[in-house]
Amino acid sequence: ATVTVTVAAAPIKAVDDIVSTPINGKDGATTITGVNVLSNDKLNGVILTPADVVITSTKTGPLTVNANGTVTVDPKTPAGTYAVQYTICEVLNPNNCDTATVTVTVAAAPIKAVDDIAINPIDGKVGGDSGINVLTNDKLNGVLLTPTDVVITSTKTGPLTVNANGTVTVAANTAAGTYTIKYTICEILNPDNCDTATVTVNVYVDEPSISLLKDGTYFDNDNNGKTNPGDYVTYTFVVSNTGNVDLTNITVADNNAVITGGPIALLKAGQTDSKTFTAIHILTQADIDTGYVYNTALATGTPPRSPEVTGTSSDPTPCTTCPILPRCTTCTITPLTQTPRIALVKTGVVGGTGKVGDVITYTFAVTNTGNTTLTNVIV
Repeated sequence: ATVTVTVAAAPIKAVDDIVSTPINGKDGATTITGVNVLSNDKLNGVILTPADVVITSTKTGPLTVNANGTVTVDPKTPAGTYAVQYTICEVLNPNNCDTATVTVTVAAAPIKAVDDIAINPIDGKVGGDSGINVLTNDKLNGVLLTPTDVVITSTKTGPLTVNANGTVTVAANTAAGTYTIKYTICEILNPDNCDTATVTVNVYVDEPSISLLKDGTYFDNDNNGKTNPGDYVTYTFVVSNTGNVDLTNITVADNNAVITGGPIALLKAGQTDSKTFTAIHILTQADIDTGYVYNTALATGTPPRSPEVTGTSSDPTPCTTCPILPRCTTCTITPLTQTPRIALVKTGVVGGTGKVGDVITYTFAVTNTGNTTLTNVIV
């Protein structure tokens, strides 16, 4: 007799898998940690032994179910939810199969735009590049980003512009002050993955200037009571920093007097110096003949970021009765006392014995007894 037995394949069950932890899409995953599709699949009612089945699956989007049951996510995968199917077939019965689905959530990499402050202040008159690039400290996926991985958007704010390459420019003729502008970086892979930061730029406007007051005083050097060559005029100077920046290496030049003192190493904005510089001018006969000493001086200082500045002197106590020279309207004018005088001595000598008809000869001695030069002298 014959015994006929029908043997059925053991029931096989592929169970759907949902990966609970989102995967970083920028990095992807060679194998998702802790995930194996076989871990919950069953053969003959119990969790199967991996060697008892064969896995087949077709790569779907960024997901691959590998032959050992692990799941791979491609790097640079946009954020979203992805699914891939796989089939398990019993090795003993290759037609004994079941199919399930693996679902994976991919998250965008963390993005961080970091606030920036320009280290060096910018010259507002010139404007230009602020010297910073906003992308240099921004991060994507926890590390400094690659500029080609993001897009910058920003709206011009006041004088500041954040450019598409991350540089920041300042408009020319910007007033001194502190300015801010916001910008946003968005990941190219995930355009909604964005962050915003603020850029701060300090702008200066140097307006250096210097002023010089020069006061003259006459001195009777020989105490003879009259003005004569060898007497002198002394000058005092008041140097003022009338600008908004410090000045260094301040000098005073005078082509009609001998300067003593200086240079001033530093004169802060708004400060005044009245003690460093003095000068002396020795009178000449030409000065006395003129009746006045006209004199100007020039102060020069060096600002921190721009060319030297100069200031021509003016007189704090101007002579209101002295004639003003058109070529020197700010001259310090020191009046000199003129005492023009002339003396005449006439001497006569009789020729002969003094009788009628003899001739008397006269000689004249003309002496300039004053302190000015006399011309066109006649007797």
